[in-house]
This record gives sequence, structure tokens and C-alpha cells, in this order.
Amino acid sequence: MKHVHAIGLTTRCGLRIKQGIAATLLTAAVVSQVSTAAPPSAATPATMQSKVKWAEMDSLVTAELQQIVDRQSRIDGQSKLVSVRAKVDPAKRQLTISLSRGYVPEVNGSEFEDLLSQLTSAALEIIDPALEIAIIEYRYDGRPISAYFPEDAPSPSPLKQEE
Repeated sequence: MKHVHAIGLTTRCGLRIKQGIAATLLTAAVVSQVSTAAPPSAATPATMQSKVKWAEMDSLVTAELQQIVDRQSRIDGQSKLVSVRAKVDPAKRQLTISLSRGYVPEVNGSEFEDLLSQLTSAALEIIDPALEIAIIEYRYDGRPISAYFPEDAPSPSPLKQEE
């Protein structure tokens, strides 16, 4: 079993601690948003507090994903050193995982998908107790994978021809 260090605690169930922390942070954020009577455009202390809680969630997910990336075996074309950043957009229920260009392999194949799957699973285990993610977007040096593998990009939808 692995020992995971989470906010000063070492345990064999590190992920449970992280999930509990994530749930606590986001529950406080949701409660503070629901309890505020100010319009959404106003920067109230409650909405500022909510933004802080989401920033803490981003940091927690980023740290976990960086550890995973650092331990992953590299496939052809990937750099040894890769940086990761996670950003949750609660309004869109979206998670964006940004990786450095060095994470892009020579071939966009099943080995690459397996590596991404590890990241997706870990991120969702941390976030899901507080927010159901509907969209996961990966970016590599700010660009989608189709920028590096245009042949794998979905073909454009045919336009309906007027009769």
C-alpha cells in the first residue's frame, strides 16, 4: 500500500482524506453561495470566499495530478519533466487539465489514452464528492491535442444544403 501525505497527515487512505477535505471546502463554498442574498454580480464576502475555496480545490487537484504525472512511465516523444495545472469551473461543471508541451507523445494512441485516463480518474475522485463534472478538457501548452495531431481531429459537420 502507498502512503499519501495530505495536509500534514500520512495515511494509507490518503485519497479519502483528500476527498473529505475537498467535500468540506466545496460544501462551505456552496453553502456560502446559497446563503447570500446579494445579486450574483456583486463581489460579496461570500462569493469571494467561494472563489477562494475553488482555488484551494484547483491547488489540491493540481498537486495530486503532478504527483501522478511525475510517476508515470513516459512513452515515445514525451519529456521527462512535465508540468500540470488543474482548473475547475463550477458554473460550467468543467475541469480543464493543462499540461506542458512535453506531455504530447509521438503517437496519439492507446498508450497516451491510458495515461490521460489515470489523470481523469484521480481528478474526478477528488472533485466528485462536491461537484459532478460534465466536461473534461485537456490542453497541451494551451492547445488541444488536435493541434498536434490534426489527422485525429473530428471532421466538420456537413452543412445542410437548402433545396
